[in-house]
Amino acid sequence: MLLSLEKKSKQKYKEAVKEWKTKNPDAAKGYTSDAWWESEQFQKSVRERARKNEAEIQLVKDTKQEEIEKIATEWAKREFYRVSTSAEGTELKEEDFIKEIWDRALFEGDLKYRELKGEDPDAEAELADFKAQQERKKEVMLKRAKKELREVLDAESLGGDDIPGLSDEEPEGNPDLDDKKNY
Repeated sequence: MLLSLEKKSKQKYKEAVKEWKTKNPDAAKGYTSDAWWESEQFQKSVRERARKNEAEIQLVKDTKQEEIEKIATEWAKREFYRVSTSAEGTELKEEDFIKEIWDRALFEGDLKYRELKGEDPDAEAELADFKAQQERKKEVMLKRAKKELREVLDAESLGGDDIPGLSDEEPEGNPDLDDKKNY
């Protein structure tokens, strides 16, 4: 009886080892973890949660951007009315005027949005930064346009040497504005 009990135990032990090896095929390499965070089900839930979070963040960004654009449109319309009724006036239609000043309108819309949400933006400093950024943008666009025009003129052998301001060289100065020269 003791012998048959011992045989059954050995057989159960061998079956348990075989079952463990099938459940843990990487055990020979030293990986024997049953970590819950490594399971496919958990990894799937992590990916799903990340996807949902990204969708929620995008929804918040889209909502914020829509509000900023709405405020910007209102600001641009007020600006159009202000300019069109002032002495300087404008020959542009409202839509064209809004397209012209859209970057500034977005800037103003963002400022107003942040004010409405309780932030206290430094409008003057941000406006100065914005204007400096726009000036740099304008300079880069002017250089590109000059370069493209120069390439077209050179390709067509049209010269263009007599066109003022086309070269990238700095002008010597305007005698009307230069205080260092006595005339």
